[in-house]
This record gives sequence, C-alpha cells and structure tokens, in this order.
Amino acid sequence: MPAVGALLLALSEASRSGFGNLTVLGLLAGSLVLFVLFVLRERRARHPLVDLTLFRSGTFSRGVATGLLGYLVLFGVLFVTPLHLESEYFLPPAQAGLLLTVLPVSLGLVAPVAGLLADRFGARLPASAGMGLAAAALAVLVFSSHDLWVTAAALAAMGLGLGLFTPANNASVAAAGHDHQAGMVSGVLNMTRGVGTSLGVALGAVAYSLANALGNSAGSPAVSGLGFRMAVALFAVLGATAAILSFLGRRSRPKAVPGPEGPPEPG
Repeated sequence: MPAVGALLLALSEASRSGFGNLTVLGLLAGSLVLFVLFVLRERRARHPLVDLTLFRSGTFSRGVATGLLGYLVLFGVLFVTPLHLESEYFLPPAQAGLLLTVLPVSLGLVAPVAGLLADRFGARLPASAGMGLAAAALAVLVFSSHDLWVTAAALAAMGLGLGLFTPANNASVAAAGHDHQAGMVSGVLNMTRGVGTSLGVALGAVAYSLANALGNSAGSPAVSGLGFRMAVALFAVLGATAAILSFLGRRSRPKAVPGPEGPPEPG
C-alpha cells in the first residue's frame, strides 16, 4: 500500500535527518493523503480489496490495532537486541543470535496452549495477560539491560507473553468476520504483520539515531546502550497500550455458526 510505503520512507529518513526535515514532513503528509484516498476509493468500489464495514466491529478494529502493536514490538526487539548484545557484552554474532532464540522458542512453546485457552475462555484474558507480561518484561530490560542473564530471562518472558497474545488475538479478529469475508480478514492480518514488522525495525533505527545524536561518540557502547534502552522503553509503552486495549475489548469466542451475510457483529 503506497501510504504505508511513504510512512516507512519517512521513518527511515527521520533516523538520519530528524523529524524536522522537509523530506520527512513531506513523506508523512503524503502518507496521510494516500491513506485518505485509499479509504475513499475502497468505500466506492463495487469489489473492494478491504471491506471497510469490518472496522465497524470494535472487536475487529481493536484486534487489528493490537496485532499491529504486537508485531511491532516483537520485530522491533528482534532488531535492536542483537545490536545490544554485540556492543554491550561483546558477543560474536553467532552467540548473540543463539541467545536471541530464547524469545521465538518460548513463543512457539506456549502458542498452542494459548489457542486452547482462547477457544475455551475467550480471547480477552490470554491476549491482555500475554501482552501485559511482554510489556513488563520489556520494562525489566530498560532498567536491567546490563545483566546478561536478566536479559535472557526477560526475552524468554516476552516470548511467553507474545505466545499467549498472538493466537488469541488472531482468533478474535477472525471470529469478527463472516465466512464470505475469511479471505479478506486473513489478508488484513497478513498486512498487519508486515506493517508491524517494518514499523518495529524503523522505530528501532530511529531510537538508535536519536541516541547517537544525544551522545558524544556515535557507535560507542554507552551510546548503543542508550539507543537500546530508548527503543525498548518505547516498545514497552506500546505493548502496555496493546494490553489495555485487549483488556477493554469484549470477551469473545469464535462463533460456532457464522452467518453467511450481514454486517459483522458490533464489538
């Protein structure tokens, strides 16, 4: 989507030139204009790429928003953590990558259980608790990033939290649509993952760029550590926001017999 591309270019340029740069401001304005044009076009199309009536459902809208934040946090952390491990602990890339695997491994271990919990109790509890755990783990990293074992434990806890959150949230989003909208809902979820991934990496780069601007020696361990803490603090705030939005959402279960027609159930 061109609007997303313009936004990512703006963030990339901002990491080098700052947000006051005219190019950055122009790209941000262009992104907004393109997004508005896309919405207007989809509302008038006979066969839209995205049925915007889906977003009338509070469950769907909240799920898409929190899913975007979840992927942003996940891939943002996966981007900045190896830089931190190599600069703070002087780990070679192979060892840094090995330590980083505790996050996806713990995520993968708990994800099947999260799906069962969402089916039995609804999505709100596992989604909000999981993202809350991930945000708390990131808060620990902000203040205890100088201890390698604490860093590893926090990454594992974050993986457990996101493993609870992601399947439950995806189930909630999928249940908000009807059978004839299944492909569209799947496409929105895939787009959310892609956009969240790109935004996480871009925001991580912006944090490191700001740290370099504030420090006296770009690329030094002290400046790199500041960049890591700034990035992780931002991701912790975004994760806490996603946890709150998930908790405020209704207690939803996948529908047993979704209707073939009609608007989605309001959230």
